[in-house]
Amino acid sequence: MTKKKFNLTTFFTFILFVGIQCQVKSQAEHKCLSVHSPTNSSRVICDLNSEQDLCVKIKFHFIKDISNTSAFPSDQVYTDLLKDLNNYFYRGKIRLVLEQDCIDKRSVNFELAGPRDLDNKLFYGSDADIAYYRSQLGYDETAFHIYSEYIAGGDGMALPGKNITYASLNSWHCCHEVGHMFALLHTHGWNQGVSPESYWECKNPQDPNDGSGDGIDDTGADPYSQDLSPKDGLPEYWNWMNETTCQQTIPASVPDKCGNTTLPWNIPVDNIMSYYPEHCKCFFTTGQFCKMREWITLRFPQYITQCNVTPSSECADILITSNVKWSNGTKKLCPNQKIIIRNNGILTLDNFILTRVNTNTTSPCSQVVKLGEWDGIYVEANKNSLIIKNNSIIEYSKNGIQALNGGRVSLENAIMRNNRMAIHCENDVRFALTNSEINVPKYCNTVQLRLMNTGAKIDNSKFINNTGKEVTALKSLNGRIDISSNTTFTGFQTAIEKESGLIGNGNGMSIEGSRFENCQTAIRNLGPSLFLTQNLIDGEVLSTGICSGELFGNNFRKKVAIQDPQSALKIEENYFYNNSLLLNGSNILTDLTCNQWANTKVALEGICTDLKIEWGTKNQSSGNIYLNNSMTMNINSSENVINWHFQQEPKSIFTYLGKNIGNNAVENRSCKYNLFPTYVNDKITIAESVSATWGDNDKSLEEQWSEENTKIQEVRSNDHIQNLQSITSQIQDATIRKDLIVQNAIKNSTDYDLEDHSWQQRLPSKMQELNQISEWFVQKQYAQIQQWCQANKNHESAKDIESLHRFIVWIRKAISQGKNIYDFSTIDKQEIKKLAEITHGDYSSLIRAFLNAYYDIRVDPKIEVRTAHTNEGDEAVSEPFTISPNPTSDFIKINLFDSKKTEIRIEVLSMDGKSIFYQNSTTDEYLNFKNLSPGLYILKIESVDKKHNQCSKVLVK
Repeated sequence: MTKKKFNLTTFFTFILFVGIQCQVKSQAEHKCLSVHSPTNSSRVICDLNSEQDLCVKIKFHFIKDISNTSAFPSDQVYTDLLKDLNNYFYRGKIRLVLEQDCIDKRSVNFELAGPRDLDNKLFYGSDADIAYYRSQLGYDETAFHIYSEYIAGGDGMALPGKNITYASLNSWHCCHEVGHMFALLHTHGWNQGVSPESYWECKNPQDPNDGSGDGIDDTGADPYSQDLSPKDGLPEYWNWMNETTCQQTIPASVPDKCGNTTLPWNIPVDNIMSYYPEHCKCFFTTGQFCKMREWITLRFPQYITQCNVTPSSECADILITSNVKWSNGTKKLCPNQKIIIRNNGILTLDNFILTRVNTNTTSPCSQVVKLGEWDGIYVEANKNSLIIKNNSIIEYSKNGIQALNGGRVSLENAIMRNNRMAIHCENDVRFALTNSEINVPKYCNTVQLRLMNTGAKIDNSKFINNTGKEVTALKSLNGRIDISSNTTFTGFQTAIEKESGLIGNGNGMSIEGSRFENCQTAIRNLGPSLFLTQNLIDGEVLSTGICSGELFGNNFRKKVAIQDPQSALKIEENYFYNNSLLLNGSNILTDLTCNQWANTKVALEGICTDLKIEWGTKNQSSGNIYLNNSMTMNINSSENVINWHFQQEPKSIFTYLGKNIGNNAVENRSCKYNLFPTYVNDKITIAESVSATWGDNDKSLEEQWSEENTKIQEVRSNDHIQNLQSITSQIQDATIRKDLIVQNAIKNSTDYDLEDHSWQQRLPSKMQELNQISEWFVQKQYAQIQQWCQANKNHESAKDIESLHRFIVWIRKAISQGKNIYDFSTIDKQEIKKLAEITHGDYSSLIRAFLNAYYDIRVDPKIEVRTAHTNEGDEAVSEPFTISPNPTSDFIKINLFDSKKTEIRIEVLSMDGKSIFYQNSTTDEYLNFKNLSPGLYILKIESVDKKHNQCSKVLVK
């Protein structure tokens, strides 16, 4: 959970007198708007997703001594305070529960001089004095006590090892002190002034010189009480943050105590336990929640109470078993009450509001409003339906809409707001969201729309996250996602996560004419099919693993990273503003044409094993251009990559580094350069909406596919190859077109049962393998996967397949022990996570997809991106291996440049990237190519010590 250097014993001896003056800024706008991921990843051992609610008994006291002539605060003040406190603690599943229905408001006939005097009166002195003051102040040992003398302002204090705190009724100030009562320190670990260096935390919590700070890794290093460069003997305080926007202003180049100048700072400006401005604070980290849960459970278990409250008879669950329609009205539901649709039930909401009750009428203190959420709507079976339309609203529920066994869920002109979770669908739910809105509250579940083994059609709808942190709008596994018509995602840490999984059956993701605003990550795609068409995307786009598709006419405002797609990917007519395109891994079938870059130094960069040999041709330029400033294209590839640019433009339209080369070509007059969307009056405007270039029916697509396939066969059978580069390019271009025709045929199909469809059989062989494995997993045919893994021990991806095999063996053993794979313990999930981290290939992606989709545990591969050189005179490194003879009709020999005998691993691939064979060998030995058909091949060579690698073309005559 936390660092070993901070434990419960340490806490008992550490005084938490905080002495904060609560400065009320009633007019200040709350600025908890950051959506960045924390630099310091938590190493906590608790798993909040699998924890149960921890309900803790509290008592509120408002004390007026003989000097206080002001009025008592109203019950509404306490209503709002309790609501705010429970919102702050919501994500940690900690709930504060009133031990008494009414607030203890009392006048005393003695003077109470602040928090230290309160401590003295309750715990020190003679037994008679302690008993007297406890009676006068309403103290007992049945709950945590929160004492106040002021609605706003005044000191605050939490007492170590005790069940009381003293705070004002300002919600942030009170929550800060309750955090101390539950064992938390300040994020900077010190009160005022420059703290000893032993407290100073480093940006990397794993650094051996890291200081103790608050004893929790994931809060981020806080320089508040540090004396950073230049050292002047003064603490930093608010020097490195903007008080208005609440954003940090400290660059990574400012060194921390450990001397790190590369990792970015992650100052906990918005953390409840920090000393930064009140209007910035709204957030506890996972590590802090785990620490508080541990403290309450171990130190004060007697204050934990039962959470689940059975609804009273007037608030029993509502069962829908027939066709029911609620129109033009409002239904208020009690805390934890459910609406359940079962049997032949269909529920339609037409201009209807579902909300919570405002008061608990059975309470003896009815003035205290109890704002508990109702549970949600449950669609139980495939034949059940939920239809929400015509300005209907669903609000203040815990679980929103739950359809876990199929069924139909349709929202049209509807609003979901202030629900902890919006929608969860599994197993072939017919889900559609049209002209509707999902508005996320500040404190909510981390995933709002979860789709498992099911698809979705989303049209002209809004996903809005105004102030919540670490929230994902949509997470999908094994389903076809279609998003279109000005659908917007605003303010999310991750807008869309599409995990790997089934490839056929119309699966994949298509987003058209939509926009992403102020998102850290707009799209994280691990699925096999990605089509982005004319979107405005203010958020990173990250695609990892085997994937086909098109990125066409988009306005990208942040980084776009493509990792190892291996299959056909067309990147065309896009506008990259203030960001780079990063290519990594195998991009041999990735084509770039008619793209524009503006306001960036590095247009394109990557470390790639294989790249398409050229973008554009001598007879038609690629059309890739920059709009201002000099820009770099830097490719570290095994072979030269040519960007053909228009010959009338400056010779070096880009600065080419590494293996990237620019050559003159005839102008590409087909480039439009105006297809990407822009903002006009807060609406997306597209100069020209362009439909797909592929045929619109199976017959037309079949003709196009056959034409491209014939081209490939003709080129491969040509015995008179004079220009290898041209031939290679022709094969690659035709293969890209052919594979994209297949993907478009699947994407455009309205038939969801394509298991025997001929198009699916034309997917690349690896995609077919992965699709079959995913189908077996969904159908729980684990023995089939295990047999497949055992039969492929000598596969080119043997290590990655072994990771999958170990996972399946583990799963089968867990099932044999009676475990539910969708309800694993924290220890079980840790074991699976270890298996997911062994390798990061396409086959083991099933493990990572399972963890992320069902348990929100994300294991990202490490993507290395080399920093661009600034020296324009850099020359490409010479090839380490020589291959002779080339062309060949029978044998070849491979030698290392220094003539040393070296163990090597070779792989032979076709020009469309398919593996033909691989083997281990040594240099200076002959390799038999007699069994290969005449044509052009890719030869990948890597020394076993991984010091040398090369990718070359070999012509077999």
